[in-house]
Amino acid sequence: MVLVYTHKITSRSTYVFKHVFEQMLGGKVGFTTKIEEFIVHKGAKLSYTKQQLGNEFFIRSHELLFEHGITDTEVKVQRWDDIPAFFPTDDRSALPYDIFAASFFLLSRYEEYFPFVGDAFGRFPVEESIAHENGFLEMPVIDIWVHRLLNVLLERFPEETLRAPRYKYTPLIDVPSAFVYKKKGFIRTIAGTLIDLANLNFRRVRDRYASIIGIRPDPGNNFSRYTVLHKHYEIEVTFFFLVSDFSAYDHPVSFNINKFRRLIKNVADYDQVALLSSYDSKTNPKKMQEERQRLQELIHKDVKKNRCHLGHLTIPEKYRELVAAEFTEDYSMGYADSVGFRASTCHPFLFYDIGAEMQLPVKVYSPCATSVTLQMLGGHDKVIDKLSELHKVVKRVGGQFIVAYRNTTIGTADGSVGWRELYIETLRQFNHN
Repeated sequence: MVLVYTHKITSRSTYVFKHVFEQMLGGKVGFTTKIEEFIVHKGAKLSYTKQQLGNEFFIRSHELLFEHGITDTEVKVQRWDDIPAFFPTDDRSALPYDIFAASFFLLSRYEEYFPFVGDAFGRFPVEESIAHENGFLEMPVIDIWVHRLLNVLLERFPEETLRAPRYKYTPLIDVPSAFVYKKKGFIRTIAGTLIDLANLNFRRVRDRYASIIGIRPDPGNNFSRYTVLHKHYEIEVTFFFLVSDFSAYDHPVSFNINKFRRLIKNVADYDQVALLSSYDSKTNPKKMQEERQRLQELIHKDVKKNRCHLGHLTIPEKYRELVAAEFTEDYSMGYADSVGFRASTCHPFLFYDIGAEMQLPVKVYSPCATSVTLQMLGGHDKVIDKLSELHKVVKRVGGQFIVAYRNTTIGTADGSVGWRELYIETLRQFNHN
């Protein structure tokens, strides 16, 4: 066990030290404010306070972990060799930066508690993040810092059994609509046709009616193909289904259609099924609970995982709502219009609610890219190059490489990307330790 001496034990310090030593490095951590207890401890130990006690492993603490609420904390990003870092310590410290306070700042999404001008959907804009402003959006700096901490600790305490985490590829598939053309009803079909004609997209008109009358399969309905692929590559994939009612921003197939219901049940027999919570639930949390109940009753399984449709993740409100709805995992911590690590990590973490000053029982998983954000890059080569870059950095720190695709995107081989083949390519390339 690693023993931490500090002048004050707080919920913030307990949270972030447990995340680093227990969740990431697979060890145990204890805390003490008693110098005598710290001195007699025989295992690995470090002091986290303002003044060094002697010649122990010491990190000079920043005030952030001993404060309450939101304060105007100055963040000045500097360079730790080739890696961005902030909250500098001093020459006596084993590390040049207080990575625990800095990690708490990033994991809690501290900056998102301040007023900001949201985008058209009210989402926190990537341009206002310190990661974007300082050029480390595509770098899981927390995980890199922790690896450096591990190396220095093992030099001082070689008998300690802390270990680096292991890499895992975790693809997700969003299903905002199970079909691209079929089961949309007369009005939506005619409206879609008129839009295609107005845009002179005659190929889409042809494909629409060929799918409707059964000449060719609907490009969104490739679920049996997916399950075969996932079994072949021995990989766990979660499908997030939108099962809400139709609204301005939510356009699912009607839940009353038996074919849609059978499809979900069939997928649940082979892969994991979770909830893509509706955009409407952003302003009406009870809808999310109703949607979860609807899905559970259909598949006869507990639904514990959530992703927010259109990235409507508001902090900390959404996580409080997820707790109330009895979700335990959320996969929404990403940007809707940019690749990168929104919380600067590729490891799952429990969310800390600064308003309540407590850790919530919701584990957060961070997709670093989606098929929507990847489409913005251009053709197939640019997409696969970007995925390879992200994969390389995630694998180096033993993180979870989480990418969210849409069924309506990867169901087609058309276009400059060729998403169907690209998805298979990622299963082949990235699904290995």
